[in-house]
Amino acid sequence: QPAVIGIIGLGAMGLAYSQALRAAGFDVAGFDLDPAASATLDAIGGTACAAPSEVADQSAVILLALPSPAALDTATAGPDGIATALLPGTVVCDLSGLAPESMRRAVAVLDTAGGTLLNCTITGTEDQAATGDIEMLVRGDEAAVNQVRPVLAALSRQHKHLGPLLAA
Repeated sequence: QPAVIGIIGLGAMGLAYSQALRAAGFDVAGFDLDPAASATLDAIGGTACAAPSEVADQSAVILLALPSPAALDTATAGPDGIATALLPGTVVCDLSGLAPESMRRAVAVLDTAGGTLLNCTITGTEDQAATGDIEMLVRGDEAAVNQVRPVLAALSRQHKHLGPLLAA
């Protein structure tokens, strides 16, 4: 399994994912604009980072739990975004629930940087997410899905691959 799982966005759901991953034995590095959220990650045994790029330079898998298309753009393509420090072969799982159209730039930026974006639609609450009891529908590259199955299994009671990320 990957040594460190990164999480960008430590709101209610991002912290819940962190709890589930920590319980499954993963090391978690995360970033949030809110210092209190970062402190909470530290308190549950994760490592708070100063920027998305700092998360990226140590993570083979990165989860995005972001509130808006603008946040997605900043986290991926911004000056301190993950694309600036992405490890080759990194799989980025977007659990933000944003419309697929908002992901087109992120897909292009991450592809250019050597990563792959998966769209992971979840059903469940924050409490369910904290215990890995959500369900997940995943769109994207099949090899990337297979690469992150241990992470998806820690996050969800069931995950299903639905095929390609975006229609041509």
